[in-house]
Amino acid sequence: INTVKNPGEIRRITAAVFLAMRATGDGEQRQVQPRSPEEIEAIRRMVVNALGVTPARGQPLDSIVSVEEMDFAPSPLAMEETVANPPVQIIDWLEVGKQGLLVVVGLGVFIAFMRLVKAARAEAPSLEIYQGEGGSRSGGGKEIEGELTPELLNQMIREQPANVGLTLKEWMSAEQK
Repeated sequence: INTVKNPGEIRRITAAVFLAMRATGDGEQRQVQPRSPEEIEAIRRMVVNALGVTPARGQPLDSIVSVEEMDFAPSPLAMEETVANPPVQIIDWLEVGKQGLLVVVGLGVFIAFMRLVKAARAEAPSLEIYQGEGGSRSGGGKEIEGELTPELLNQMIREQPANVGLTLKEWMSAEQK
């Protein structure tokens, strides 16, 4: 039988666990209470199970997992209430102010957008064809008797190229009447 072993095989796993001692009280009245040996052994078994290690026959668990209990320093976040925890009322006002600012910014963006849309709309060109008195039409300052003809339309387009669309629309509507 030939056995091929890949390099990098795990032969031994050990772990170290540091537990904070139980503390009661704050500040000057703070007292620590160590855990019982049974609790320490139960924690050691949990860590061995979490690692997935099966100890060899007769191998003590403390050779795989070392559990130490220490008195940790108090949390720096547990400072005086006035420094670490500002009054709830200030936090509420800050939240309301943030929401109000978002509404104002949103309205400002909406108004700016509407102004851009309004400015981008094509302005209606000034109408060069007016209905004159007595049913006559005038274009380019000339009195024109009768109907608007294609020739007259071409002349008006040459004189006022910006009004091509409006002039054609007027001509089409006059033809349909």
